[in-house]
Amino acid sequence: MFFFAPIAWLGFQPVDILVMYAATQIFGTFVHNDACGKLGPLEWIFVTPSHHRVHHASNAKYLDKNMGMALIIWDRMFGTFVEEDPNEPVRYGLTVPLDSRGPVNIVFHEWKSIWRDLRGNARNWRERLGYLFARPGWRPRAKPLRPSR
Repeated sequence: MFFFAPIAWLGFQPVDILVMYAATQIFGTFVHNDACGKLGPLEWIFVTPSHHRVHHASNAKYLDKNMGMALIIWDRMFGTFVEEDPNEPVRYGLTVPLDSRGPVNIVFHEWKSIWRDLRGNARNWRERLGYLFARPGWRPRAKPLRPSR
């Protein structure tokens, strides 16, 4: 709901914001399923369950793809779209297993990893900004890729 607050400052009425928030939540529930296959021409415009399965996949081919919430056209325009491949089934989960399945670790494990990179691996401000704002898994060129633990 907090993401919608700025549009209230732009003059949109609260009831309109609530209706759109409800619509996005209902739509988001619809796309979270494995039972629905391809939806024909709707696949070119809207995020469908097939597109959203790719979004949640941990397969290397699917990482950081299909980020759109309702319209897939943005991913198609910006080069982040990948079609679900029947020859490579979606594998759900994380790319690196968690050390602990405790609720605090589940919520904050990625923040801890980012903090560890900032404290131990970043040599200058440019690298710190890279660890904070670059794509997931980013590393400075001079450093080899290491597990994120």
